[in-house]
Amino acid sequence: MGSRGTGSRIHAMAMMMLAPVGSTTACGLDGGGSDIDGTMTAELAAYKASWTVTPTACGSGEHQGFFGVDLIEGDREDALIRVLLDPKDGYSLGINIPGEDMALFLGPDAGCELFDLELARESSRVNDYWNVGGHALVDCSGPGIELHVDLVFSGCH
Repeated sequence: MGSRGTGSRIHAMAMMMLAPVGSTTACGLDGGGSDIDGTMTAELAAYKASWTVTPTACGSGEHQGFFGVDLIEGDREDALIRVLLDPKDGYSLGINIPGEDMALFLGPDAGCELFDLELARESSRVNDYWNVGGHALVDCSGPGIELHVDLVFSGCH
C-alpha cells in the first residue's frame, strides 16, 4: 500500500463517529432474526489503536436513510461497522475507532489488497424495513494500518 501512495488517502478518510440514532434496539440492531458470521481486526498507528470486533447484531441502513447495514458487537457503539452502497460513489466501509470521535471510511480506491463488499435486499421485511444481506471482505496492510474484515450477514432489518 505504501508503494502506491495510498496510506495518506486512507487516513484522510477519517470522519465523524458512526453512531446509531437512539438505542441500538430502536435502530433494528437487536440481532433478532439476523445471522452474522466473522470478525474485523484493525490496527491504526496514528490513533495508537488496535481492536477486534465480532458483530452480534445488525440493522438495515434504511433506518438512517442509506442502503446498507450497521453491524455492532453487543451495545458497544465504538465497535460499529457500516457497509453501504451509495448510488453515485459505490461501496464503502466505515468503522468506528474506539476511544475517538472518529470513523475510518474506505472505498474501492483506498488501495486495499482486497476490497469486496456486497449488499442485497432480501425478499422479506420486518416492521416495514427490508432485510439486507451480504458480505464484507477487506484486507489493507501498509505503513500505519492493518485492517482485516471477513463478515457474512443476512436478515439485517
